[in-house]
Amino acid sequence: EYGVQLLTADDMINTATGQGTDLVLVMNMVNEMLVSQTSRKLHAVIDYKKEHGERTGTIPPYGYMKDPERKGHLVPDPETSGVVQLIYREFLIDQNSHRIMRLLHDRQIMCPGAYADQKRGKPPRPHPYDWSAETIRDILHNREYTGATVSGKTYKPSYKSKKQVDVPPEKWYVTEGTHEALIDADSFNTVQKIMEGRVRPQADHGVDKYAHLLTCADCGKSLFAKRPKKKQTSYYCWSYRHYGSMRCTPHSISQKALDTIVLTVLRQVTAEARDHEQDFVDAALSALDETDRQSAKRMEADLRKYRARAAEIDTLTARAFEEYAVRRTLTEDQFRALSAAYEREKTDCQTAVDRL
Repeated sequence: EYGVQLLTADDMINTATGQGTDLVLVMNMVNEMLVSQTSRKLHAVIDYKKEHGERTGTIPPYGYMKDPERKGHLVPDPETSGVVQLIYREFLIDQNSHRIMRLLHDRQIMCPGAYADQKRGKPPRPHPYDWSAETIRDILHNREYTGATVSGKTYKPSYKSKKQVDVPPEKWYVTEGTHEALIDADSFNTVQKIMEGRVRPQADHGVDKYAHLLTCADCGKSLFAKRPKKKQTSYYCWSYRHYGSMRCTPHSISQKALDTIVLTVLRQVTAEARDHEQDFVDAALSALDETDRQSAKRMEADLRKYRARAAEIDTLTARAFEEYAVRRTLTEDQFRALSAAYEREKTDCQTAVDRL
């Protein structure tokens, strides 16, 4: 696009004269095959480590630290291992995660994220002693506190993708006795039975229609839904529910009142849309989030790239056949290998085009 020419130091490639341009395409294909092979070899090494109980993660679970004398081995963190044991001990007493959260806050014990920031020398975060119920549950579910190494919880479907896909627990790699246990097996199993018994699916198997949409106007925390027996659902401030008046004020709103407010606004919006349709469309388009627009642009660019690459592969395949059948510069094995690689890549391109 900018008229830049490429001349390599060994004079093999000169885009000004077209010399070696076709060679670049073949080299790129070979390089892509090497990357794919390297990925498979790395995964083979990682799978070997999983099967033999070696750690594949880089960040130790909260309560542990890396052993300075033995690579890949964990030892209890003297500052946080007692916190993990406290959480299990308190949960076995009354099974109340919210009480444990308040207990840790009152004792000014940093949450795992704030503790990690402190260890890395990062600036302190606001409210470093705020624990969440999710963090407590993650600790109570983590089998590594029994001295076992657990790996293979996720996998990547392709070396070209950063997406992590969850693996069912029965397919995890679990190796017992790889490091010192913070929690004995009996206590851990008892906690799991309690946690399983506390799971209560909703009667309609549905999700609250306002889930993840409501926040407190005062503190900015989420509102959570609660439905007392024989009463309508209401939404309460998360901060006040867990930390009381030290963080926010006691306020709530019923679902019925919220429905009335939302319905009123929807009627106003739809009336405006009917009376001034073009103005409404213009206002809606202008309100699009910049992030969404950039995401759309990236998707359009990817779409053009994959379509162009698919067309390029057809050209490369024809050239490879010419090199094999006419010029005899490629052997039959080389041609078949290139053709198969081109076909696989074209299939990947077409899959990406369909998805986009």
